[in-house]
Amino acid sequence: MRSGANCWMMVGVMAVLLWACGSATCPGAPVTNAAAPGASAYPNTLGPYAVTAKGFILNWLIVGPFPNIGNRVDGCKGWGTDFLQAYGGEAAFMAWKDREVKTIFAESDYWLGGEAKLKWFVHASTADLIDLGKLIDYPALGITFKPIQYASAYAFCLVESPVERTVTIAIGADDDYKVWLNHALLGGQPVFGACVVDKYTHATILKKGLNPLLLKCGTDSGGWDFCVRFLDADKKPVADLRIFLPERE
Repeated sequence: MRSGANCWMMVGVMAVLLWACGSATCPGAPVTNAAAPGASAYPNTLGPYAVTAKGFILNWLIVGPFPNIGNRVDGCKGWGTDFLQAYGGEAAFMAWKDREVKTIFAESDYWLGGEAKLKWFVHASTADLIDLGKLIDYPALGITFKPIQYASAYAFCLVESPVERTVTIAIGADDDYKVWLNHALLGGQPVFGACVVDKYTHATILKKGLNPLLLKCGTDSGGWDFCVRFLDADKKPVADLRIFLPERE
């Protein structure tokens, strides 16, 4: 009888412990199907990342360099070249982390000739201006000088808006740029000059949910950077946006 009483006592204690602990809150209990802090709300993406109080997007997928040979009289060829044509084209393109794209560099005074195999990489900036000149090189073709000269690059992210709204996308770029939102070309300029905040603006619509954003930025020599934010009808920063980065296809 004593051993039977002990047995029932142990069963009772275990039942109390199970009731108190629930499924996974006791020390040593396995955690299953628990979302990690900051886990993405969308499958196969990194994020969410907040824009700054001034609305600037700091988190991007970036790929480069691509050849942008030319001069300030005749212009540089990279602005009008679709380096993503083999992958569906710039307008239709979707980037993800480590996605490989290839391009050909003709031999020049600035690099060796040959094929470049490039991968989209994640960048989290600590400044409003994304300094491509510090991020991109390609030693295999002798491109080691930073900022490199006569090069183009792409930057991509998914912009989440809680509602559909009319906005203005405001861009600064050194030098030339093109921008696509939701796979539609908003505009661009084959220009040269320093990156000035909000220098180029385009009226557009952010849909509720995710909006793919692709930016192309080229340089001839000197600085190579850009900045992007969205403004509302009163020209104030749209600060409630969230940014996601595709991690895989």
